[in-house]
Amino acid sequence: MNATSSAASRPPITPNLSHAFGGVWRLTVRRCLLPGHWLTVAGLVALLALVTTATVHQPRVSERFFTWTSGFYLSFLIPLFAFISAGGTLRDELKPGSVDYIFTRPIPRSAFVVFKFIAHLACVQLDFLVALAALAAVGVYREVPGILAAMPLLFLGQFLALLAFSAFGFLCGIFTSRYVIVGLIYGAVIEVGLGQIPTALNQLAMTHQVKLIVKPLLTMTTLVDGLPAGQSGLMGVAVLAIFSTVALGAAALIFSSRELAGASSRDT
Repeated sequence: MNATSSAASRPPITPNLSHAFGGVWRLTVRRCLLPGHWLTVAGLVALLALVTTATVHQPRVSERFFTWTSGFYLSFLIPLFAFISAGGTLRDELKPGSVDYIFTRPIPRSAFVVFKFIAHLACVQLDFLVALAALAAVGVYREVPGILAAMPLLFLGQFLALLAFSAFGFLCGIFTSRYVIVGLIYGAVIEVGLGQIPTALNQLAMTHQVKLIVKPLLTMTTLVDGLPAGQSGLMGVAVLAIFSTVALGAAALIFSSRELAGASSRDT
């Protein structure tokens, strides 16, 4: 009786966003630090290094390296992995067991989405930092001129590509469990379709914006798409940042108003 009275007299738990972020961070990063995760990353990075080494060779070693990095690594590999990883991460949080555990805590749903995105983005950025280091090592091995000087620009393109496609993956993951199909349709229509049209419509493709950022590495001209190279790159940064903010904001808004089903009594 005394225990019941004591529990009833306790003040309600008030939300603490810093503690909530710490909890989301620990739960997310813990998965990133598992040995199995890093074995997978090591295997994929080794495969990427082998394929890059076979692709990049004389003659025109510099052109081959930066074309491969821009056209395949930044514009296909990163968007694909970032989207699937982000969508899968959010779908895991919509499972009944996760819903029962997480959303009984006093944390706004919109804050949870933002916190989860930050933690997840930090993990994938670390994974692909290893991949970028492997590409740099291949560039040094193949004696690509200016490879080390090009790394900051390649890192910027990589960072923003991961940011944009992870945010888009979160948004699609909230909409449907078939987010991969949605991503494939988007990629075929926007990134591959409109992105290859040499008109203003290709500005809608996020991979086109990534290419604008790193295009000075591919050409000696001072003009990119009719703009000075630096100005064109800044436009690409701005478009990717806006796209990421809108996608993440829409994901948080939808998640805040969505009905979530916990585990049934038979499952608990």
